[in-house]
Amino acid sequence: MEAKKLAKLALAEVRELLAKEEQEKELEMGRKEMSARVKERVAMRLKEEEDRLEKEEMERALEKLRKEKAKGTDEEQGGEKRIKKGAEKDEKPEKKEEGQGKKEREEAGKESEKRKKTKAEKPDKGKVE
Repeated sequence: MEAKKLAKLALAEVRELLAKEEQEKELEMGRKEMSARVKERVAMRLKEEEDRLEKEEMERALEKLRKEKAKGTDEEQGGEKRIKKGAEKDEKPEKKEEGQGKKEREEAGKESEKRKKTKAEKPDKGKVE
């Protein structure tokens, strides 16, 4: 009789240990899933922030180009008046300013390409396995 009681007690203890191990496994899996979800949310927020910053930067660059263009047209109109008066010396500075605008557009394009390259690399770092 005592052997049966001992066997039952041992069986109950084994079942209890197995249940605890199962709970620990579930908790660990839950932690891993939560960690993965947090990483995904952080990656999404970073991407949104990068997109927002890129959009703002592009808007600033476009605004700058618009201002330069407006400034260039104002100067061209002023230059035409000077040409009519016989002063052709002012044309050279206008050409330099147009060249500077072109350089700035090229630099903005290069910066945009750099950002695209870094964006292409960043999702690899944030992958959750």
